[in-house]
Formats: sequence, C-alpha cells, structure tokens
Amino acid sequence: MYEISLVPDVKAELLKKQKLRNLVILICIIVSIACGAVILILLGFTGTQALTLAGIDTEVVCRTTGPTRDVKKCDQKDKNGRQYPAIMKFENYEELLTIQDQMHNIKLLNGEKIKMSRLFPVLDIILPTGENNVSITELSADLSEGVLYFDAVGSASNNIGYRSLEAFKKNAASSYFDYGDYMRKDTSTGEYVAIPSFCITEVLEDNLIYGVYHKGAAGCEAPMVSKNNSESDDDDEEEEENEKVDDIYILRTYRNKSEMEDAKNGNTKRKDLNIKAGYYFESNCTVFDGASGNIDSKATLEKCKLVPEEVTTTNSNFGKDADGNLVLSFTANVYVNMDVFKSSYKHMRVIGPSRQNVTDSYIQVRDMFTDKATDLEDN
Repeated sequence: MYEISLVPDVKAELLKKQKLRNLVILICIIVSIACGAVILILLGFTGTQALTLAGIDTEVVCRTTGPTRDVKKCDQKDKNGRQYPAIMKFENYEELLTIQDQMHNIKLLNGEKIKMSRLFPVLDIILPTGENNVSITELSADLSEGVLYFDAVGSASNNIGYRSLEAFKKNAASSYFDYGDYMRKDTSTGEYVAIPSFCITEVLEDNLIYGVYHKGAAGCEAPMVSKNNSESDDDDEEEEENEKVDDIYILRTYRNKSEMEDAKNGNTKRKDLNIKAGYYFESNCTVFDGASGNIDSKATLEKCKLVPEEVTTTNSNFGKDADGNLVLSFTANVYVNMDVFKSSYKHMRVIGPSRQNVTDSYIQVRDMFTDKATDLEDN
C-alpha cells in the first residue's frame, strides 16, 4: 500500500511548530502550578509560625502578669491541668527566681568544686621513699592549671648521684588514679544501684582496700523492724525497736574480673570481715584484658594517668641537710591530672608503683617535708 501526502511542506512545518508551542505552554502551566503549591506551603509554614509565636507571647504574658488589656484570657495549663501562676503577682518574685536559679546550678557547682585535701595523698604517692627518699622543702600549688611547684631534697648519702631524682620522675610517670561507686543489689528491682558516698568509709586491710558500708546509718538503707516482744492483755500494746545492722565490708581492689564476680557473690577467704553477696565496687578507670580477664595495666594507666606530662626539674645541685648528710636539691614542676581533685569523682584512690592510698579517707600526712639543704662549696 502506498500513502501519498497531499499536505504541502509549509503546512507540515506549521503543524510541528504548533505541537512545540502546545508542549511549551503545558510545561509552563505545570511549573506555574508547582510554584503556586510551593508558595502555599511556605505561606502555611509562615502562618503556623506566626500563630506559634503569638501563642508563646500570650503564654509569656500570662505567666508573668496574668490577663491584661491586650491578653484578655489565659488558658495556658501544665501537663497536670493546673493553670500556670503569674510570677509577677508574687511580691518576692525577684528573690524567688534567684533562689530557683541557684538551686538549678547547685549540682553543677558541687561538681566543679575542687577537693584540696587530695593534694597530700597525691604527694604521698609520687614522692619516693626508702633509700631514694625525696622530701619537700617548699610547696606551692596552682589547681586552676593543675600544677605543683616545689623545691625538694633527695637522698644522696650513698654516693654523689641522681638516683633519687630519677626515682621521683619514674614514680610520677608510673602513678595513676581510680574512682567509682560502691554498688548494692536492689532487691525490689534486681538491679545494682550506687551507695551514697557518705555511707562509705574506706580502710586498708593487708594491702587491700575495703569500703565499709555503714548500712545502719541515717539515709543508708537502715531497716526498721516492728516486733511484738510479749503478749499482754491489751492487744494494742506493741514495741518497736531498731534492728542492729552491722557494717558490711566491700572489697575494692580486684586483680581480675573473676575477683569482682566473687565479690558480687560474697565469696571470700576473709571470715573475720562481714562480707555479703550483692555488693561490689564499680571502677571508672580499671580496664580488664578481654582474653585473660586480668587487669590491663598499660591501658588502665593511660586512661587515668596521674601525671600526664613529663616532670620538669631545674636547679639540681648537691648539699648537706641539718644532720650533715649528703643530699640532692632540685626544683620540680609537676602537672597533675585535674580529674583527681574533682569532688564529683567519688572514692578517689591514688596508686603508685609500690603503694596506694585512698584520698578521701586519708587521715595522717606522712613526714614528707624537711628543711632546705646547705649547698656544698665549689670543688
């Protein structure tokens, strides 16, 4: 079959142009509709925002002064359905707002508070004892920066050397701290909860630290037991007395995860201490090795290092103390991790290469201070 087009070329070109025109017009109509929809959405957002801001302004007015000439009605209510009171109607609202702000910030302020008393336990750990003993002759501390400046003398009676100074630097580099919470099992929920810090006193027994939980003290879960001691003619006659609660010992120092689990279960070789199941210490610094379960000493040291920067010493020279013994005098700048002084970090413990102590139960300051040495003459 053959088709013969009788439409001239001019007419065919015109039809193509009309189709193109109609397509352009259709696209323009679609774009215009889309733009109109976007504008309507934006107007909706703008209107909603205006209504929200107006509602907030009304709420501010209602909460401060109550209904006014501009705000005729106050319907703002809290989640319990009670209408918000107008603060400006209180005669002492300025004082009220000040106290409210102080109460809001009191927890933050307590958390930022520095415990200066932890300075001496820190010095007790980083200063070597024994044949390389180091004592302080003059001390100043800038706890805003965590820097200790002191002049010291180290033992040098064996020979003229710097062993005491090197021992001091290594001691500081190898020391770290630990803090955390003593936990008890809540019998009602089966979960472990933190024991208030004022209910715990830490003691050192056979080089192991125990937290003594004064369970019977006020606010420390002291149970009240009601008993009928005897039956009488009057059925209403009863006598209530406090059940005597012994202090509970909670082991703090663990060598591995297994010992921590034993503490939770009350398994211990110490029969002379009142140790019970459901109590343990949760450390924020101790890191256990995943394979062996033992303490990862290197990771623990890096996590809570006591002296994060190398100790700098100057003015080292030899002299004699008051007894005529040969000593090494030097000046030291020690940058201490400020976390060790934060009061919000409870039950702080400082650990050195050879000994440890508990800062918040540290009672007696050892003999770590002495007189300045007399410098030796030349040659």
